[in-house]
Amino acid sequence: MRAFWGKDKFEYNVELCFSATLKKGECDAVKIIAKDVYNLYVNGKFVCYGPARAGQGCARVDEIEIGELLTEEENRLSVFVQGNNTKALCFAEGSPFFGCEALKEGRVVKDASDFDCYFMADKLVRVEKMSFQRTFLEIYDMEEDRSAFSKAFIPIEKTEVESPELLTRRVSFAKNEMLYAREYERGSASANGKITWSNDFTKHQLDAGKNLYGYKRSDCEQILSYELDKIVFDDGGSLRYRAYAFSHINVGKFALSVNAKTPVTVWLIYDDLLIDGKVKFNREQIIHGAKWSLKKGRYELLTNEVYQAKYITLVFDGDAEIDGVGIIPIENPDVRPEDFTLEDAELTEIVRASVRTFRHNAYDLLTDCASRERAGYFCDGFFTARAERFFTGDNKVECNLLENYLYFKNTVYEDGGILPMCYPSAPKGSDDYIPNWMLWYIVQLEDYFRRTGDGELVKRHREQVYKTLSFFEGSENEIGLLENLEGWVFVEWSKANDFTDGVNFPSNMLYSGAIAAAGRLYGDEKLIAKAEQIKDTVRKMSFDGELFIDNAIRKDGKLVATQNISETCQNYAMFFNIFTAEENPEFYLKLNCRFGALDKNAKRMVHRSNMFIGYILRLSILYREGKYEQLLKESKEAFLPMARETGTIWEHFETHSSCNHGFGSIVGALIVKSLEKLRGGREGH
Repeated sequence: MRAFWGKDKFEYNVELCFSATLKKGECDAVKIIAKDVYNLYVNGKFVCYGPARAGQGCARVDEIEIGELLTEEENRLSVFVQGNNTKALCFAEGSPFFGCEALKEGRVVKDASDFDCYFMADKLVRVEKMSFQRTFLEIYDMEEDRSAFSKAFIPIEKTEVESPELLTRRVSFAKNEMLYAREYERGSASANGKITWSNDFTKHQLDAGKNLYGYKRSDCEQILSYELDKIVFDDGGSLRYRAYAFSHINVGKFALSVNAKTPVTVWLIYDDLLIDGKVKFNREQIIHGAKWSLKKGRYELLTNEVYQAKYITLVFDGDAEIDGVGIIPIENPDVRPEDFTLEDAELTEIVRASVRTFRHNAYDLLTDCASRERAGYFCDGFFTARAERFFTGDNKVECNLLENYLYFKNTVYEDGGILPMCYPSAPKGSDDYIPNWMLWYIVQLEDYFRRTGDGELVKRHREQVYKTLSFFEGSENEIGLLENLEGWVFVEWSKANDFTDGVNFPSNMLYSGAIAAAGRLYGDEKLIAKAEQIKDTVRKMSFDGELFIDNAIRKDGKLVATQNISETCQNYAMFFNIFTAEENPEFYLKLNCRFGALDKNAKRMVHRSNMFIGYILRLSILYREGKYEQLLKESKEAFLPMARETGTIWEHFETHSSCNHGFGSIVGALIVKSLEKLRGGREGH
């Protein structure tokens, strides 16, 4: 398929429209490729958001049926394509492109060379990034609704660019059914507050431009973070606001209808939670906002990109009627039809929150979160993939995630065994990786094979798996354990991650698991033997007869175990069978009391696990070891508050970060499967 882009439009944050006219009956489907994001409209009505993301130099081909939408004698097909051309965690690096084929009974009647190309002048280019993980804020200055095909469409010359390698989309399209939010409050506001928001992102990136790959605030046409920071909700201000809420977090494209009776500016602020009764734009320390400046007229406004919110606040000046405020969900539509109504109402709430968390984080990739990053991570994806199998009966989203890594073009790392922590993405530097996630990659690959039997994809990964294992060999010490790993050594979000110096035993437990997985996948007995040797060495060095120590450091050249002990280390030991229950039943009995992590009077300090990933490991172990009733009891204690507050599963037990993290969707699967085990049949329909 031929690919094009606007000539001389390769800077950051450019939106182009590619448009063609189709007669009634002339076309029944279109195939589209694009980078980074496209939105398809027919006769001014939204049809589809895409694409399914792919690796560098590739594009997944979307095929959309549009024959029934061509109701006029002359129909305008418009594809708005957002080319970010920046480094981010949610898109592969590379220049933007667009390709399209209009088909009639499989025959190409028009392709992208027949489309006119327009620069969208109503969307500001020089604006802030939402976060260093994602791309640019959406700020518009509009004279007419885009359906009018107004003078904001500036005709430009297009140029043919290199065509990508074409891949199958594989995953399903969202249903695009509008969800309306409920208005719960209105009042006045002012823009007289002080600018107070300051952190590493604002100072080092937005102000200084370090590793920003975008526009510094001093170079922006408008600085939305300043405007949002200065908004104060008070009586008597010259601005007005309306506050809206969903019953739970939703993920998709914001949509609102505005009848501007005079010129009006609308600021949209959104978040998962309320702080002191109001939406705060920077709770996650990123910018949750969008803005439209509108001339008089009627507008149907949609964001280009996908966002997450339970609460929306619109602040506006001028005389305007605003209605139809909501989200068009962009989420996985393939969850099997059970409504998961269980006998226990509280467990039902948790399971439905898990299903929702899965839908939001398994659209085209298995993502960590739908808000801050929308990135396809290893480790997170290991657990979400298990949920995918349970909730959909398939693993096609996981297949996309794993396949994308085959197209990673390493222009950053010195060693070809290093992989980015998430992909498609654009690593910022040679130290921008998580070595532990490369080990989870191998563990997940075996898990994928067990679920799907897809030996062909496993075979395609063989070379990379061995390259990655070779990379880790460079960090092995004289007794075969990994020591002083480079990159960001990540065990979990807890005190356990303070114990990664020297020989970190959870990392080595994971290492043994990855080596064993590779050995089984590729019939390599040497790897299987090596994995057993690492497990034996870990047992001898880390286990003190009661618990596993987290790390050992050098003293006078010799490795000496520290006194650092975490619950998470014990969970890693169990998850990767450093001891089985048969080999050490007394150690497994300590699972019941969380190894003393909750005992304030314990003689030894055992630092408790956080949600990601220590507690999820614990639940997986409880299920594996048949402790179903304990799993159900603890699930209520841990997850019912989340389910009731946001309708989703969080990244932490607290609310300071993501409140909708993909890995947490495994909780619902474990609950339902535990009930099935206890009751000997299928639970609820």
